[in-house]
Amino acid sequence: MEIARFWASLATYDTERERYSIRGVIGPDEFHSGYPGAPEAGIDNNAYTNVMAA
Repeated sequence: MEIARFWASLATYDTERERYSIRGVIGPDEFHSGYPGAPEAGIDNNAYTNVMAA
């Protein structure tokens, strides 16, 4: 239950896409720790993270 609460706390509703997003995560592919030129680390809506959260 606590893991579900953790992922729910990270999800934000994207009104433009009409769905929830998990932003700024780093999945198991640690060689891609962020977008090129981005000021902060993390990937938005990482497929692995989304599947594990679901």
